[in-house]
Amino acid sequence: MDSLHHIVRKNLEKQFDDIANYCRGLTHNILGKDRLSSIFKHVFEYDVSKWLSDNSELPLNKFVFQEPQNIIFKISDEQYQVVQNEIDRYGETTTGLSKATKHLQFQFLLRSPVIQPQT
Repeated sequence: MDSLHHIVRKNLEKQFDDIANYCRGLTHNILGKDRLSSIFKHVFEYDVSKWLSDNSELPLNKFVFQEPQNIIFKISDEQYQVVQNEIDRYGETTTGLSKATKHLQFQFLLRSPVIQPQT
């Protein structure tokens, strides 16, 4: 029973790790000056994107990739420019960045996950 408990605990830890890294990826360096060239990447065992968009309420362990996937989180040139326009308007101080994020639509602040081809 202890080994089954250990396996279940390790699987839950890996699921939590993938969710945490997915959140880190979405929000990685979203206001930094080098945000366009700064890329977050992680090897995922679970398809967190598919799980989040699925309405069936299935647990994450039903969304396992056949093979672990290297996913990078990028922002588009358009996202960069829209965010930069707001930063230019309000400034790079903490108050300015706070105002800039307040005036931006949510989708401009999140990076997009992109599965990288296996090599």
